[in-house]
Amino acid sequence: MTPDGADAERSSRRLSWDPDAYLDSLQPVGWRLGLERMHKLTTALGLPQNRFASIHVVGTNGKSSVTRMIAALLEAHGVGSGACLSPHTARWSERTLIYGEEIGAGQWSDAVATVATAVEGVDRSLEPGDAVSQFEAATAATFLALARARVKAAAIEAGLGGRLDATNTIPSRVTVLTSIGLDHTDWLGETELEIAAEKLAVLRDQTTLVLGRVSSEVAE
Repeated sequence: MTPDGADAERSSRRLSWDPDAYLDSLQPVGWRLGLERMHKLTTALGLPQNRFASIHVVGTNGKSSVTRMIAALLEAHGVGSGACLSPHTARWSERTLIYGEEIGAGQWSDAVATVATAVEGVDRSLEPGDAVSQFEAATAATFLALARARVKAAAIEAGLGGRLDATNTIPSRVTVLTSIGLDHTDWLGETELEIAAEKLAVLRDQTTLVLGRVSSEVAE
């Protein structure tokens, strides 16, 4: 095949690839809780989350607003930034902001396609019945897209909790706890302290913690 023919084939394949349909086809929740799948997936992708500084946003309410605000503040101060958000309303690409804008369709398609190839290998290494989940694949695609865009820093919104959340694979320098409420008690615990412990399990050594409005019990 000539070079022009190869380019045409790649363009055709890209046009026929539907990243949202692919992500929709994956199981919403992993067969078992844990970070093994995400660690394997990001390793297969070359650890893209290590190629930019990250700020982890956890909490019960206000995560998306705070995540967007952080990214906007970074941009306003001349720091090329991105964001990882959840959930989305219409398109999976809404979860990825690059330099203040939703990621372009082509960039998103390319990132998800690369992740899909990596997912195949990871799934083969897992126990029967286990597989990379929607959120894990989408989060990995965002990490990859942010790295490819060469952002300097990114605000990363946790999905559920923190300790076992797919976003808990970033080497965050700052963690923001927006609030604590009694949500997802079946997964995170029955008291504010138990829930706070799950969310703050994302803290790294020497991480700066920024607290929103929390009870005195949690603050202590």
